[in-house]
Amino acid sequence: MNISRYKNSPFFLQRVKFNDYVRVHNSEPCYTHTGNYDYFLGPSCGLKPIKIAWHNNFKKMVFFDLSQTQLKFYEEVFCRYFNGANLEGLVLMFKKKYKNSIFKIDVTDLDVSYYEEKRKLFIQDNFSSREEYFDACKKFEDIPKEFMHLDLIKKYKTLPLDLDNIYFWASNIFDFDIYKQTTSINLEKKLKEFLDWYKDKNIVFDIQYKDKCGVFNSSEINNFLNEHAVTR
Repeated sequence: MNISRYKNSPFFLQRVKFNDYVRVHNSEPCYTHTGNYDYFLGPSCGLKPIKIAWHNNFKKMVFFDLSQTQLKFYEEVFCRYFNGANLEGLVLMFKKKYKNSIFKIDVTDLDVSYYEEKRKLFIQDNFSSREEYFDACKKFEDIPKEFMHLDLIKKYKTLPLDLDNIYFWASNIFDFDIYKQTTSINLEKKLKEFLDWYKDKNIVFDIQYKDKCGVFNSSEINNFLNEHAVTR
């Protein structure tokens, strides 16, 4: 574990997230949105993609992340070995192999059992039964996946644009504190450019941006951005 090199830097946890920090669970809600989507695009994080896949019949799921460590955890451990249970074991397995990796339990007083408690809450909040949850995990496991090291804000044009009928989970990437605090990037401008890049696609965006949270098409998000600009 290599926390010491971050502790003297501003925005400690935010900086860690660029490199060694691993997010196991999502901090945002899941939405029940069923549609005729062939492809999923989204960050390599948490159990939320299991819920999304349960309501869709994806031919392929493409995961990306700006952190190599996060990507490795999701590709090498989570998507390869997670069967719906024993998240604690996967965390410990990864920490043993990648000794510089940093998890929430490393920067708090939480025990590794925290991950099991969060998993149970995820089931309770998103599925009608444990059986349905494990069926969803099996469906997620069977979908072909691709993994990309990618900073979406800077490199969104490098995603596979030959895909269509897309469910794009953008999360809070365009409202991410690390960019606000450490760069001069205009995230609202980047979000508009990002939406314009996909304007000819059949696509919905699962997004958190300011107080806009949910699943929307690009026009709905652009309307919100325009309204927000007027009221500022």
